[in-house]
Amino acid sequence: RYHVCRNLGYEFQRHARTGLGIWLPHGVERNHRYNRISILALSESRVVVNKHFHLAQLNVAKMRFALDAPEMSDFIESLDRINGLAERAPGFVWRLKTAEGDATSLRPMGPDKLVNLSLWKDIDSLHHFVYRADHMDMMRRRQEWFTQMDEAITVLWWVIAGHIPTIGEAVERLDRLRYHGPGPKAFGFRQAKDFPPEI
Repeated sequence: RYHVCRNLGYEFQRHARTGLGIWLPHGVERNHRYNRISILALSESRVVVNKHFHLAQLNVAKMRFALDAPEMSDFIESLDRINGLAERAPGFVWRLKTAEGDATSLRPMGPDKLVNLSLWKDIDSLHHFVYRADHMDMMRRRQEWFTQMDEAITVLWWVIAGHIPTIGEAVERLDRLRYHGPGPKAFGFRQAKDFPPEI
């Protein structure tokens, strides 16, 4: 026998005797193929299921020069290559882009600020991409193209798998981190392991 409770489009089916259970999409029976999904943590208030969440990340960079300035040419010429590396990286899910293939024309935080918004399978996938040699070459040259900012420029948060965050949502999460510090709804790389996904 299973007790069922519902939340955010999922049903939590808990075994009456053992207390163990799993979150499933509405209408999916416990003996369906979804019973193979691994439960990572179980408590009275939280269940973490590794296939039900993606990690969203927003990064903001303040340009030293106009995007079409000669000083930005190396950065612009590297964008397609770096974006391609991201899309082929293990654990990549989605990234914000226009018909041109990047997000440089989207300026929700001001005309001199570029944004990068993407989704990943988990924190390890994102970490491996960010710190791989190809990407780190760009990171080392960051100060050539972008100025130092005194406030947080990167925010991470968990979303239900299948949800695509909007730019407005991402900016709101960054503001939350800047004004309230890290928490379950907005955190940085260093705090990622402290805030696992929650339902």
